[in-house]
Amino acid sequence: MAKREAELKRAFTQELKQQLPSYLVLLQATAGAPDRLIVGDNCVSAWEFKHADPNFTTDGNQVLFCRRLARQIPCFYVVYYEGKLGKTTHIIHPEKIEAWKFSDSCHTFIAGHDHKLLVRCIGSIHVQSAMRRPALEVQ
Repeated sequence: MAKREAELKRAFTQELKQQLPSYLVLLQATAGAPDRLIVGDNCVSAWEFKHADPNFTTDGNQVLFCRRLARQIPCFYVVYYEGKLGKTTHIIHPEKIEAWKFSDSCHTFIAGHDHKLLVRCIGSIHVQSAMRRPALEVQ
C-alpha cells in the first residue's frame, strides 16, 4: 500500500507543478505532520495523503496534529480509495476523518483518482482562504 500511495502522491505533485507552477510543494519531516505543505496565492495549506484499499490506518498523533494545524491554516486529508465500487478521491477535514466512509456530508468526493480536479480544488481553497484574510502591509 505504501508504494501505491507514493505513486499517487508523485502523480499529484507533477499535476500541481504543471497546473500551478508558481506554487511551492514542501515535504514534511516532522513526525505526525501532514505529508505536504502547499504554498501559493498568499496561502499555506497542509495535506495528508492516504491510500485506502479499501481501508487505511492513521496514527492518533497525526490526527491530533492535523486537527491542531487546521485551526491555523487549511489542512485536509486526501484519501485515494480503491474498493468494490471502483476508485474515488476524497478531501476530508481532520475533524471528520474517522467518519469519512459513513457520511458524504463530511467531505468532497471526486470520481476516480483525478489529480487535475484535485489540484483545481486545492487552488480554489487557496484563493478562498486568501480572500478571507486581510493583506499584510509592508512599510
